[in-house]
Amino acid sequence: MMIEVTPDQEDHIVVESLNRALNEFEQQMEDRRTGRSIIALFHHNPVVDMKECQDHIDAFRKVLTYYEPQSL
Repeated sequence: MMIEVTPDQEDHIVVESLNRALNEFEQQMEDRRTGRSIIALFHHNPVVDMKECQDHIDAFRKVLTYYEPQSL
């Protein structure tokens, strides 16, 4: 079965996915900062891991400005 999606719907899907990922990374960063989580995402060194998480957060935000320049 083929589902047709309009460009606006595609944008909405992308934005929702980016926002979900951004929220998850921000929550992970907060959990690491407060000690509620010790699970590493990218590196066993917490400083390196948090830097990589922050780089991803910054990237998500940058891409979101393309889709929603007024929201950030």
